[in-house]
Amino acid sequence: MFLVELKTLVIEAMRGVFDADYPQADFRSLWVSMEYPADRANYPGIWVDFLPTAPLQTAGVDHHEYVLDEDTGLSRRVGRWRYGGSVTFTVVALTSLERDRLVDELVRVLAFGGEHPQTAVFRAGIEQNDLIACDFQWDRFTLGQPDATPGTPWGTEEVLYEQTVQVDCQGEFVADTTTTPSLVSLGSVVAYSAPEGQPLPAGADGGGWI
Repeated sequence: MFLVELKTLVIEAMRGVFDADYPQADFRSLWVSMEYPADRANYPGIWVDFLPTAPLQTAGVDHHEYVLDEDTGLSRRVGRWRYGGSVTFTVVALTSLERDRLVDELVRVLAFGGEHPQTAVFRAGIEQNDLIACDFQWDRFTLGQPDATPGTPWGTEEVLYEQTVQVDCQGEFVADTTTTPSLVSLGSVVAYSAPEGQPLPAGADGGGWI
């Protein structure tokens, strides 16, 4: 309902930073994915996940919003929910130095996103999307304990080096469940104020209901 969209948003924004023109040649076209890095080609790379730390909850008591269907001209009711948690970026590499260098680059992206056009791509990608509201805690994030584990998923005795960077975030999503469950573009939703059981303001139903 929202997890895939949230992770996809974060991944695409991060790939936009580490593109073919990234200043550090070693990290150009970097592997960034929500899947576990099981192949050697995924190293170095960034594994993205989301850790929920707050319950999902509706935006308000008896809260309803409406979206206009452009094809039919009719309105339908949708629901808005809130989420909270942490986005985790697990940096993976085949050497300790490579891991530390990539962690430093990730810190640069998160801490100094507005200082350089290349790193600003990530923050802009998060804040300017119109599908799911996502507010990162840009002023604080956590570096996890570095880890080194012998043995690889592809069967060699090489050592895998990892470290996780964790950023708190919260946001909202609007879901349409009348057909196949999917998110609704936030820009197409209109909120009306009316007590429960009372008719909506004139024009709120778009001329009919779906």
